[in-house]
Amino acid sequence: MKTTINKQELIELDACKSGFETFVGAHCDNAASFSECLKSNGIDDVLWMLSKINNELSEVQHNDLHLLACDYAESVLHLFENDYPKDKRPRLAIQAKRDFVAGMITPEELDAVRAAAWAAAWAAAGDVARAAAWAAAWAAAGDAARDAAGYAAWAVAGDAQTEMLMAVLLKWEEKR
Repeated sequence: MKTTINKQELIELDACKSGFETFVGAHCDNAASFSECLKSNGIDDVLWMLSKINNELSEVQHNDLHLLACDYAESVLHLFENDYPKDKRPRLAIQAKRDFVAGMITPEELDAVRAAAWAAAWAAAGDVARAAAWAAAWAAAGDAARDAAGYAAWAVAGDAQTEMLMAVLLKWEEKR
C-alpha cells in the first residue's frame, strides 16, 4: 500500500511549480506521507497526486477513494435536494457506487444509475444545485475522488472535505 511520495516522484509526475516548491519547502529531499502532504500542500495538490499515482494504489485504497467521493457528494447533496426535493437520481447514484464497491451490484447497474445522475446534473437550473448533482454523478464514475471533491468544494467551501481525506490517509498509514 503506497502511502508516501518524494521529490523525485513529483518531478516524474510533472507537478506544478508552486505545489512542488511548497512540498520541497516543507519536506526538503525527504519522502513525506500523504497526510503530511495534505498538511503542507492542501487538498487540491493531494487529490491531484492521488489521481496521478492511481495505478500504484491498492484495491483497498481505490475503494476508500470511491467511498470518499461518495462522502464528498453526500456532503453537498442537500443543495440539490433543496431545489429538487423529488429528484432522487443523484442520491441513488451515490448509493449505487457504495453498493458497487461492496460488490452488491454489477457495472451495468452502476452505469444505468450514473447516467440518470448525469441527466439530473444537466437538468439542474442553479449553479449550486448543478454542482451538487455533478458531485453525485462523479462519485458514481470511475476516477471519482478528485472530481467529486472539486465539484463539492465548488458547491460549498469548507474544511469538511479536507478532514474526510485526512481520515482516509491516516487510516492507510496506520495499516502500513
